[in-house]
Amino acid sequence: MSKYKIITLSGVTASGKTSIARELIAVPEFKMLVSYTTRKPRDSDLPGEYNYVTDDEFVRQEDSFLWTNEYGGTRYATKKQDLEDALQADYTSVMILVPSKVEELLKYVPKDSVISVFVETPSHGELFRRLKGRGGLSEEQINLRMKQSKSWELQARKSTIPYRFVRNPRDVLDLAVEKVRGYFN
Repeated sequence: MSKYKIITLSGVTASGKTSIARELIAVPEFKMLVSYTTRKPRDSDLPGEYNYVTDDEFVRQEDSFLWTNEYGGTRYATKKQDLEDALQADYTSVMILVPSKVEELLKYVPKDSVISVFVETPSHGELFRRLKGRGGLSEEQINLRMKQSKSWELQARKSTIPYRFVRNPRDVLDLAVEKVRGYFN
């Protein structure tokens, strides 16, 4: 059993966080730590990633959350009890978090129980291909996200979060996943 009870995956949109998480939770040693959200389920959501609640249910449970976040009118949260349970589990819990929430997590749980991975953007061309392939983004939005990706990576490298950096280039997801799994040996 690993000393790490929680792994956080951070990175920009289309860096491969969800793809890596999907591969990790395919084995019993890893499970998603559930988050709560007011949005509707998506086909791309991972098993056990979200507990879908109404706005009213979210508000009623707000005192049980360690943190909440709102993005695009949708609310997200993580329960304190779920984190406490993760620290006692016989598996490693996987969380996909923005850096500010990783910082909050590291204030709440023992630092040596968490490993934080920042998934670096692939090449400029590959990131463009992934963003374009997702659909629903204008050329302007894609260009803005591409510009933001470099800024996020620079911030991550200067951060106080003890990140391990993993690149997820095109067609070699297995290598990125193996690198992450290697942190547990």
